[in-house]
Amino acid sequence: IASFPNAASSTPEAMALAMRALRRATYVFAGPGSPTYAVRNWRDTPVFETIAAKLVAGAHVTFASAAALAMGRHTIPVYEIYKVGEDPRWIEGLDLLGRFGFERAVTPQWNNNSGGNHDTSRAFIGQPRFELLRAMLPAGAVVLGIDEYTACTIDFASNECLVSGA
Repeated sequence: IASFPNAASSTPEAMALAMRALRRATYVFAGPGSPTYAVRNWRDTPVFETIAAKLVAGAHVTFASAAALAMGRHTIPVYEIYKVGEDPRWIEGLDLLGRFGFERAVTPQWNNNSGGNHDTSRAFIGQPRFELLRAMLPAGAVVLGIDEYTACTIDFASNECLVSGA
């Protein structure tokens, strides 16, 4: 297990431990949390560059929830909009998919309905706010919406995509 909780307070020893674990890994998983936290702490770090290199080399790399949101060129700041009440907006994501020629905004939990009396689909943003976000995207940007309990497996070597699950 590689642990890299915070770029600003990471010691050289903690970075070395995380990098050693990542370099040896044949499977990388990153998941729940805050997409803006992931972007802020991974951007321009050896951790993210190593993960990206592993993907290019054919390792199994899995992103779920907040980590999946952070991988697109355009990232929804979910907590800021959903929990804090800020206006819908995009932030610049890590753009991992851009390295393969895809301008994407990844939106997991597309079909979420856990909000009871309010719409929590589209990564908890809800369809009405998501439509506002969609209108803000530049021409040519594509949204990759992924339902809960569903995987979108992208094989860059064969240029194929497989959707499995719900």
